[in-house]
Amino acid sequence: MTRCFTNILFASIALLALGAPAARGDATVALTAEGAEAYVGEPFSIVLRIDRFQSCDDPQFPEIPGCRVQQSGEPRESFSQLTINGRTTRTVSRAYQYLLTPERHGELVIPSVLVRVDGVERKTRPITIKVLPSDSEQLFWAEISCRHERLYLGQKTALTLTLWVKPIETDNGLIPANRMSRFISGSLGPFPNQPVINQQVVTLPGGERQRYFTYEMTAEYVPEKAGTLVFDEIDLAMRYPTQLALDIFGELQASSYRNLRIRPRVRDVEVLPLPEAGRPANFTGAVGTFSISVRARPLSVRVGDPIELTIDVTGDGPLESLAPPRLAADAKLTSGFRVPKEDLAGERLGGGKRFTQTIRAERSDVTEIPPIEYPYFDPERERYVVAISNPIAIRVQPSDELTAAEIGGLPAPTDQPPAAVEAVDGLRGNVLGEAELLNTVSVVTPQEVIAVTITPPAVFLAAWCGSAIQRRRGGAAQRRRAQAARNALSRIDRAAGLPRRERAGQIEAALAGYLADRLDAPAPRFHGRAALPELAARGASEEVRRAWDAVVQQCEQAGYGGGADASAEGATDPGGGASATVALVADARRCIALLERERLS
Repeated sequence: MTRCFTNILFASIALLALGAPAARGDATVALTAEGAEAYVGEPFSIVLRIDRFQSCDDPQFPEIPGCRVQQSGEPRESFSQLTINGRTTRTVSRAYQYLLTPERHGELVIPSVLVRVDGVERKTRPITIKVLPSDSEQLFWAEISCRHERLYLGQKTALTLTLWVKPIETDNGLIPANRMSRFISGSLGPFPNQPVINQQVVTLPGGERQRYFTYEMTAEYVPEKAGTLVFDEIDLAMRYPTQLALDIFGELQASSYRNLRIRPRVRDVEVLPLPEAGRPANFTGAVGTFSISVRARPLSVRVGDPIELTIDVTGDGPLESLAPPRLAADAKLTSGFRVPKEDLAGERLGGGKRFTQTIRAERSDVTEIPPIEYPYFDPERERYVVAISNPIAIRVQPSDELTAAEIGGLPAPTDQPPAAVEAVDGLRGNVLGEAELLNTVSVVTPQEVIAVTITPPAVFLAAWCGSAIQRRRGGAAQRRRAQAARNALSRIDRAAGLPRRERAGQIEAALAGYLADRLDAPAPRFHGRAALPELAARGASEEVRRAWDAVVQQCEQAGYGGGADASAEGATDPGGGASATVALVADARRCIALLERERLS
């Protein structure tokens, strides 16, 4: 009886095992959204997830009236493998993320998405989202102010970018302003990311008084195009917290956000071209207020001797692009001096710029270097002004004229032929006697022989050592570049087994370390989104920059997400913490692979 029962038990287990792979292989498709509500003009994400499949075609997301749809990054994949009784079943899960931006309030219906999985067409269920009017302008906005109502091309001015953020109040008081600034990202254009933080109370249109955190940044700016002042390159985003939770360290963190994206409002400032009326012929484009001073040396010369002019131009205009005075076009200067026509190279000195030029007096009756003119446009008085230096008195003597007899020390010409050939001013005739020639040979000393023998090898050895040192220094940078990808991938793989916050930090550090090793530069320069302008400046493609930004965004979400490590990952990823880890590691490795194919300057 016992033997029969045992046989039946083993047979039942075998049948269940044979049926298990088929059950696990049934593919599923699902469409999930961040929440049931969204706001006009604010993007929210939805995820199309396909689980337990072996082959799948890329889905075609349908168009939605009144809503912009954009795929966010590359799809993320995870793999699973099951072996029972020697039979191995390998399945794949894939997640597509899309950003949807509603354009009007009301109900937004996301229709079914058709996906062909394992040769069978499957559909997701429709989703209905309630779209509310946006109140983002009361949460986060920015403006650029200027003390001038109108500017001229080339005029230097100071601009102030102010960010306004509505504070979030908790049971323990307001979240500090410096912590709120962590949720702000984007491109600041010419403004440095060194804000001055304050608080201001603002009266809203309805009469309500509201406190705001302000972040002010100031930059010098020189307009280069006439018309209305615009800053299309400034694009700001903020993940404004809507829910807060305590992390594993007991600190308050944001667990959900609203994705706010804004462009700063620019107070009406008109940029005018420089007027044609009254423009001097020797105007070089200087805008501001300037003065000019000139020094010369030496002050006593002969005709044709060089005179070095040192010209200092000081003022409040932009000095980087300040052009030199046109000396060759100055008729007063060229009437008595020879002036080169080449443009002068200047150097910055404090609040001015210095130019040097060499001129030569052409006549002995020249008594002074005439005043040098430097015209500029004064934007405050809105007219052209000419700065003039003081004249410089000099003494010019005629150049000496010598006769041939004075040059050679020859006697005056005579009609009598010379009686014999004699030494003249140290010149001697050729010696033809063999004995006399041998007596004139100089003796070579042992010291001279040693110097001639040892000096060339010593010089060669010193040059070789210097070259070896240079090669060794260059070799260290080359070895660093060669190991960049391997070191980064190793750090990413090790980070996969760490807790969520540490994993995010290690993966960000691995990406920054890769660029630092490859470009032989400090790693902090490439941390997080700070690397994006560096990548753009070095010619990285848009695909690489998008991949980098996607990984950094995942790391930031993992680093600032609330809740415990495992629960937080399960809450934000439909596939649980393990799939989120696999996805982050895969995206980081793909980013390194894309960078390896790029030629970064």
